[in-house]
Amino acid sequence: MNTEKIDIQILSKTDNLRLYIIEHTLHIETLISEAIGSLLNIDYETSKSFGFRSSSLSFSQKTYIIQDIKGLESEMAKKLNALMNIRNKFAHVQVIDSFEKFFEIASNGEQIKNSLEKWYSVENKKEEDNKYKFLFFLLSEEITKMLWDLRVKDRLEKSVLQAEKVFQKGQLESFKEIMNESENPEEINAEVLKRTIKKVPQLRVESKK
Repeated sequence: MNTEKIDIQILSKTDNLRLYIIEHTLHIETLISEAIGSLLNIDYETSKSFGFRSSSLSFSQKTYIIQDIKGLESEMAKKLNALMNIRNKFAHVQVIDSFEKFFEIASNGEQIKNSLEKWYSVENKKEEDNKYKFLFFLLSEEITKMLWDLRVKDRLEKSVLQAEKVFQKGQLESFKEIMNESENPEEINAEVLKRTIKKVPQLRVESKK
């Protein structure tokens, strides 16, 4: 069993809870923008929707978009929504400066509290760390890992598709060379077409009567 205590100040060393939450969610917002940019093949930094312009979409809107694009598992979608709710309340409601006030004032505060306690354990929490600040860190950490994995998977899939495209291009060029060198190119072409249609039925064209 791992008993090593977790350092929750890796990303932000501030003691101000509001600033701590905003710094973590800003980091996650950047990762979401990068992931969306990668998935849509756009440069998110120069994008009017996902970049740094005043016209850019909000954190909440970006969160919904990443869920729509990738169809996240329901549990991960709930975690992303919980993070979004925590971030929005601490960023926009002045009186919410502690998790206790967040749980009390936010309409879904008690639900998020119960979810955090269900999702994560405080086993590796340092004694001096606030319980819910620690659980928030674990939530942020898991979402960060999910977004990194999302980008890695997308890049891998694109690399495989590119490799397949290069292979198919080379294969077609080789086929053309063989056809040019053959004494019966029409016969070879007809046989290739016949076999291809067997493998890909949707290419079959009904003969005219």
